[in-house]
Amino acid sequence: MDALTLAGLGVAAFAAGFIDAVAGGGGLISIPALFLGLGPATLPATVVGTNKVQSLAGMLAAAVRYARHHPVDWRMVAPLAALAFVCAVGGAWLVTVASPAVLRPLMVAILAAVAIYTFTNRGFGEPPAGPAIVSPARRAGVATAVGVIGVYTGFFGPGAGSLLLFLFVRGLRLGFLAASPGVKLVNSAMDLAAILLLGAKGHILWAVALPMAACNILGARLGARLAISRGNRFVRACFLAVVTVVLLKLGRDFFFGP
Repeated sequence: MDALTLAGLGVAAFAAGFIDAVAGGGGLISIPALFLGLGPATLPATVVGTNKVQSLAGMLAAAVRYARHHPVDWRMVAPLAALAFVCAVGGAWLVTVASPAVLRPLMVAILAAVAIYTFTNRGFGEPPAGPAIVSPARRAGVATAVGVIGVYTGFFGPGAGSLLLFLFVRGLRLGFLAASPGVKLVNSAMDLAAILLLGAKGHILWAVALPMAACNILGARLGARLAISRGNRFVRACFLAVVTVVLLKLGRDFFFGP
């Protein structure tokens, strides 16, 4: 790969890290950039595996930044991260034997519902007025949804971070900023699972992934810092914008082809 192409992938990784840190959805930038940069002969599994390395680096950097301002509830996050890890292993295995395109129709429907809900509920994402009481049934529902998103993340990925953020805010009654460190850690567990499986199968181009990871970290740190300084309303606006763009992209791919 020539230096100019690698530099372009670095710019894409920086932008992906920034967007992922604020609202999720960075894969919308990094995955198409990798398909373009690596060429049509590259297997989808290799694109996904390489993307997961740079995504994981940024996710962890953003999680550390957010956790300094909003402590992580490990009793809640650790079991969800473990579940996400296991489910993402299954999803990563699926990407080696099936096309990720089969999930596009489902993702279009889910993201449309998320966008409508967020747009029509203007207080969505603001911290609750009192202590957030989450029933066991609600926690079980969140765990189930995390498992499903884990499979999707290992299998394909774009929009998964946004779905996790929505799930933590809606299901666990957290504000956007309070939810962010837990979301990043759960998402990191998913990425790690995919990396371990796809890496073992030789589907990671480390010479590309590592420089992109460094750029993603820089973007993630900047995005998290901006989100913290601007507050929940800024994150909500970015979240809605990202969900809308991902929805339009997946919808276009579904109806007209990638």
